[in-house]
Amino acid sequence: MLLPHSHLTHSREQYTNQVDAKAADEVKNNWMAQDHFLVRSTGQKDTGAQASVDALYKEIYAPFAKHAHVPYHLVCYEVDDGWEMMGLATVYWNLAVPGKQESGEKVKDKEGNEWDGAMPGAFSFHYRKEGGGIRVTKTEIAADPTAAVVGMLKRGMMKPEDLMK
Repeated sequence: MLLPHSHLTHSREQYTNQVDAKAADEVKNNWMAQDHFLVRSTGQKDTGAQASVDALYKEIYAPFAKHAHVPYHLVCYEVDDGWEMMGLATVYWNLAVPGKQESGEKVKDKEGNEWDGAMPGAFSFHYRKEGGGIRVTKTEIAADPTAAVVGMLKRGMMKPEDLMK
């Protein structure tokens, strides 16, 4: 059974907005189950809501002063204990260190906002029915950070040898 569209849209938008606002406590306390686990693009797994939030905000999204996920394709289906959702999104970002735009031009989203760059991202979530609501128990991220890494190198946010650590 598919998750009703209005419920899916409302929940996804609320969660995405809190993630993009870097509202770590709200994401951890209002959305993630305590046994949540995060699988990064590297394959590294972070277990527990606190470890997942720390990885998201202190590592994965730390290079960005601001970022926004703009989903363009979602598939959601019901499973025994909740729902699975897979989605594709464009992840727009501004680097934390200001600098000259490497390509000469900012990237614009559909609303006309200007960004330092954008990258495709694929995400897989497991939502579990819990206490009359839903909690995210799994987040898997597949993204190509190459453009952001090049920008960070050019702006001095990292050194080439950092890639070998």
